[in-house]
Amino acid sequence: MALGDDVGGMTPRPLDDLLLARWEQFLLFVRWRSARGLAARRDPEDVVQDAAVSACKRWDSYERSGLSLEAWFYHVLLDKLLDDHRYHHRKKRNRRLEVAWPDGSSLQYAMGLHAADTPPDAPPDNDDVEAARVRLRRQIDDTLAALGPKFQTVMVLIHFCELGRVQAAELLGAKAATVRQWYARAREEFRETWKAKYGEAGAGT
Repeated sequence: MALGDDVGGMTPRPLDDLLLARWEQFLLFVRWRSARGLAARRDPEDVVQDAAVSACKRWDSYERSGLSLEAWFYHVLLDKLLDDHRYHHRKKRNRRLEVAWPDGSSLQYAMGLHAADTPPDAPPDNDDVEAARVRLRRQIDDTLAALGPKFQTVMVLIHFCELGRVQAAELLGAKAATVRQWYARAREEFRETWKAKYGEAGAGT
């Protein structure tokens, strides 16, 4: 799946290779993450294509992120789904689908990282809350970057993208039992890395 014509012939080769290898899985991800009411109006091919173009434009942020390309692209794809959701629901609100990476993510709760200064229901124009969320996003990204590529991807799929273990296994082409083991190890490594970087405060026990 080449995208050179869409972005001036400057598509990074690793991104082309990823799309060629994982195109069907990305389409499946879009279908899973689409609400029933949107499924008939949302073309998964268009969403993945748009995400790929966006990824090309944001390539510098990938190179700085320290994440595996697959984990990072799921991040971009989730952002594009959010944009598409907003387009179809200009006057409606669905807080679960509107949360920005990783705000509101189950990661903050499952990992015991939710701090008192980042209440999930705080007004969006609260400067202190927004600053705390930006700081939390940076800390989570830095901690994820310290994990291996496989662990990064399984954490992204299960926590940020809110997929089940069986769904994550299908996308990764692995057995569900194997993904459960990866997830358990990834979660532990994330916790220990967080503690090493930021101390005990805010990290679950």
